[in-house]
Amino acid sequence: MSTRIGTVIAVCLLIFLNVQASPGIEQAQSKESNARIGELLDMIEMAEPASTAQFQLGNELVEAVYQAKFRGIDDRTLEKMTTMIENGGGPLRAIIARALGEIGPPAYRSLPALQKAAEADEEVLKQYYGIAVGPEGPYEMEMEAIRRIKGDPEHQNPSN
Repeated sequence: MSTRIGTVIAVCLLIFLNVQASPGIEQAQSKESNARIGELLDMIEMAEPASTAQFQLGNELVEAVYQAKFRGIDDRTLEKMTTMIENGGGPLRAIIARALGEIGPPAYRSLPALQKAAEADEEVLKQYYGIAVGPEGPYEMEMEAIRRIKGDPEHQNPSN
């Protein structure tokens, strides 16, 4: 009987210690995730604009953001993404907008930059009507990100 009690106490103690250690582990994983996102952002910026490599890195970024959003995207990472929206060309903005849309409402501080970029891209589309644009174009990605950040339920990913 006393062996069973000892085993139960030992198991409870292990569970307690694991729960206590969890926040530290979670914080370390969050820092690691944000560091990976930062690396991807740097590589995307350095890649040839609109290249296959840039788009592949963009897909990796969206996946990294998806994995990290449950732990939290830090302010520095969001600021860098916002700056890239403000200063980047269309293909770069489309990539970053996808990632910001994946983050959703926590990326609310990027809304003014996204809205300004979307307005500029819409103007270009009006001016040069007939340019091939598809569902992956900058304007479409920026508008989708704006809707997701604002929390529009029609535009939420079912996995969210």
